[in-house]
Amino acid sequence: EDALQSLTSTCDLLEIDGKHSFRYVSIYLDTDDHHCFRDHNQSRRHRLKLRFRHYADTRQSYFEVKVKGLRNQTNKYRTKVDLDQLENAQLTPDLRSFLEQQLLSHPHKIADRAYARTIQVDYERMTLVSREEPVRITIDHRLTFSHQSNVFSTGDDLWVMEVKSEKGRSAVDRLLSQKGIRPVPRCSKYCVGLSLINEIKRINRFTSTANRIRRMT
Repeated sequence: EDALQSLTSTCDLLEIDGKHSFRYVSIYLDTDDHHCFRDHNQSRRHRLKLRFRHYADTRQSYFEVKVKGLRNQTNKYRTKVDLDQLENAQLTPDLRSFLEQQLLSHPHKIADRAYARTIQVDYERMTLVSREEPVRITIDHRLTFSHQSNVFSTGDDLWVMEVKSEKGRSAVDRLLSQKGIRPVPRCSKYCVGLSLINEIKRINRFTSTANRIRRMT
């Protein structure tokens, strides 16, 4: 709370209809041998992430493709889907065509195996935008990771903050460092979530972050 108050002195807190916290649902797709996870875990320079995202407060849903490429840049492409497509969470022929179209300008290859629903992440998010530099901060809490009968919830006391800056280390990063808040080396909600619900049992680059979350909740 102290850090949040400090941030609001230089940042604007997103507000819509008097609300500051909004509910998100992300449903990730991967192959049965976790092709997307393995590329991320192995720090492949070219990798992708597929998900359905639902904004519960506005009831809008999208299929999203996140592509990591040259110079460590991430490009995100999305197309709107209806609630039936969200609930089914399948890579239909139309969505696969959309995926292939977006990858034409990237050196990525789609796995020849089927992509299917892998993990769902529900959470609430607040967003702040700096008034002084091109920086956006997202703060997620009440996270729940689930797949079939496997569920892990962080409760109310754990908050995940991400600082998104166009120019590297920002004044926000320096402020957080002064408050004793330092970044976790590896914190992909998808990859950490797979470890938290034991979909990935072997030790990997995200195991230490998952264990840290377990100790904190």
